[in-house]
Amino acid sequence: MVDDVTITNNHLYLENGDLVIVKDINRIKQQILTGLKIIKTDWVLDIDEGIAYFAGMRAYPEILAAQIKHAINTVEGVDTVLKFRLDISDDNIFYVSATVKVGNTELAINEEINPSALGVTG
Repeated sequence: MVDDVTITNNHLYLENGDLVIVKDINRIKQQILTGLKIIKTDWVLDIDEGIAYFAGMRAYPEILAAQIKHAINTVEGVDTVLKFRLDISDDNIFYVSATVKVGNTELAINEEINPSALGVTG
């Protein structure tokens, strides 16, 4: 399993000037939460990566939910999404709740995504 650098408040976390490594279940959770905040076409390294929160998906919540579940399932170490719920507020705040199976552990994901705060105005 791959390790990752720790991200806190959308920034690399440094301790005494050094990057801090995140491993195991904490790495998986961090990568899920980071993946939920990648807006489709926004990542310069791969414009096909991410979730199309506003590209017509607001009108099709089933398709949007499938995209989000797919993004969670593609994180290395995730076995499956056991439970999933997507709620969308009138002001376009997305609430994602999921239970993810990672080996013999169930990992709870509860995330509020505000695409406008991520710089998306679509």
